Amino acid sequence: MRKWSLFLLVVLVGLVPLSAQKRTVRIGCADIEKFFVTAKDGTVSGYGIDYLNEIAKETDWDYTYVHGTWSKCLQWLKEGSIDMLLPAEYSEERAEEYLFSRNQCCIDFVALLARADDDALLYEDWENYPALRVGVMKGNYLNGVFADFAKEKGLTYTIVPFPDNQSMRKALEEKKIDVLVNGNFNSSKGQKVLALISALPAYFIFNKNSKELVGELDNAIDKISLNTPYFTAKLADKYYGITSSMGKGYTRAEHDYIMQSPPLRIVGDRDNYPLVWYDEKEKQLKGIERSVIDLLSEKSGLPVTYVPTDNLALSYDILKQGDADLLAGIYVEKHCEKIRCHSHRALHLRTLFRHMQEG
Repeated sequence: MRKWSLFLLVVLVGLVPLSAQKRTVRIGCADIEKFFVTAKDGTVSGYGIDYLNEIAKETDWDYTYVHGTWSKCLQWLKEGSIDMLLPAEYSEERAEEYLFSRNQCCIDFVALLARADDDALLYEDWENYPALRVGVMKGNYLNGVFADFAKEKGLTYTIVPFPDNQSMRKALEEKKIDVLVNGNFNSSKGQKVLALISALPAYFIFNKNSKELVGELDNAIDKISLNTPYFTAKLADKYYGITSSMGKGYTRAEHDYIMQSPPLRIVGDRDNYPLVWYDEKEKQLKGIERSVIDLLSEKSGLPVTYVPTDNLALSYDILKQGDADLLAGIYVEKHCEKIRCHSHRALHLRTLFRHMQEG
């Protein structure tokens, strides 16, 4: 009896570490804005981390993050020094060297970005671009996508490769390059979009000997999709918002309009607080809409003048007569249909307001 008890005890003790043991998956961690962001204390956050943590709930995986450039991570994955890398676009060449997940990890939006203060480069103004110094990440699939795009648009350019995003962004700030090619909705402060080039699915990739891992990951993502169908959509919105939130540069027509435009004339009621009202001490219109219009003027360079009126009816009359371009302080629309724009300025103003919201 004692022998059987001892035998059962040994078996039970032996099973405990097996059932509690987790698989450690080594993840290649390259600097990708909002996807993998490493803090000074070494912790990593971003879209990719949140997604991997959700996958770990289904697989019971632990992660070890191995930091390096994208090129190094690709080499490490090929050698087997790491197990997984993301996000990676599919190509036949890559498929010969790595295993791809069946499920996507994200959609990569490829963009051409310039400095926000570079007035020589305007949105989709291909025919007027000079020879460009184009910053790219070494080993990035997006480089080939840009090359095809540049050929189609007839762009003249020189490629300047960088090991990581940080050094590439710094080179743009220091005017060592004119533009950079980036993805994952990445548009940093001080940058503007010249072109949204393409939208591509990106995947998890693995070492060729990791078929079991690929299967576990795809099964986990299938469960996530069943239990929380909008998980990745919410994740994308959390970190990137929508593509229209990227600050697009002005078109040639918009830029020329701003440069040549006379002041935008704003008419407003003196007593329409808090939308717009007249400050007797400072002798000027103030209010919520004044603040919005001032921001538009600051961002666009469009000059603005304000004309206070004694009442809303008088403001309507001035606008209808064409002596003002914009009426501030409107919160009902029942009378607005009677007013029609008297010039092409309204179309330009709509696009300028759009740019202000995006930026």
